[in-house]
Amino acid sequence: MSLIVLLAIILIFGFLVFIHELGHFLAARRAGVEVHEFGFGFPPKIYGKKVGRTEYSVNWIPLGGFVKLKGENLTDTAKGSFGATSFWNKTKILFAGVAMNALLAYVILIGLAWTGLPPVIQNQYSYGQPTYAQDKQVMAVGVAEGSPAEQAGINRGDIILSANGKQLTSEQDLLVFTKDNAGEKATFAVEQDGQVKEIQVQLRQPTSNEGALGVTPFQTYLLQYNFIDGIITATGITIQLAVGTVAAFGNLIVGLFTQGTVSEQVAGPVGIFVLLNNVLAFGLPYVLIFVVSISISLAVINAMPLPALDGGRWVMAAAQKVSKRQLSERTEGLIHTIGFVALIALMVVVTFFDIKRFG
Repeated sequence: MSLIVLLAIILIFGFLVFIHELGHFLAARRAGVEVHEFGFGFPPKIYGKKVGRTEYSVNWIPLGGFVKLKGENLTDTAKGSFGATSFWNKTKILFAGVAMNALLAYVILIGLAWTGLPPVIQNQYSYGQPTYAQDKQVMAVGVAEGSPAEQAGINRGDIILSANGKQLTSEQDLLVFTKDNAGEKATFAVEQDGQVKEIQVQLRQPTSNEGALGVTPFQTYLLQYNFIDGIITATGITIQLAVGTVAAFGNLIVGLFTQGTVSEQVAGPVGIFVLLNNVLAFGLPYVLIFVVSISISLAVINAMPLPALDGGRWVMAAAQKVSKRQLSERTEGLIHTIGFVALIALMVVVTFFDIKRFG
């Protein structure tokens, strides 16, 4: 399972980064800026073919892609270079990747709203009167080792439909039932791999650390919207996720400098691995929501006015346009290098807290 999760993360991030770079590529070509290379994955190179002035390459490290523009630093004024194009063109090129990630997330959300949208966040925006594409159900997203549930054959990802004939539609329903029937034998109707089974479980007496059944329940459902309501709902959720990303990043910085801790709202590579491992049990709609959240996060973070990011490069271009002064290539490179090192250091810190939380 771990290998599948790892491959899924590589594919998802690779695809999202590739989409981001595709935005830069298309905007640069449209603006008349020469693209030396558009690569899928990162070097070493497997194969490359030059078409016109652009080399299209396939590389061994499948973590997205890259675009190599002519004259990427702002001091280059040669014809067809990034530095020589207009400020408006620079703006479009720099933010095209952000736009592509945001657009991809928005399109996925619209598709889910029309076919079956799962709960994404608390107080999720909803417009109109949706119907249930999937009724409320209780899923076992975790099964404790050695618990009554595990011993009876309940697995992670199973849907717990009823208990002693009583339908369960929420986490609270299950928790109340197991608490009221602790120490007794109970019959659960459980959906496993598309088949409904009746499983008898000898519930235990709960303690402060262990529940009577030994599962972590989660309520799942899918809402379906009509054409217009789906578009409006997707717009609202996209804005909610973008605002939430900004808030989470702000909390990350404030928490580090005031308390020396990382908010549980923020996840690094380890946290993302754990999250996706859980999400895979929920099914395709939830995996797509995971893709949406990561895509919006990439869009928002890249738009921030920080060195080495698209937003930071735009701020530098804007500052030079307003001041009419050009930074040297060395100074510009140093600023972006410092920003890149700071971002890597931040990622290391978040990963450290991930390991403490999930290790």
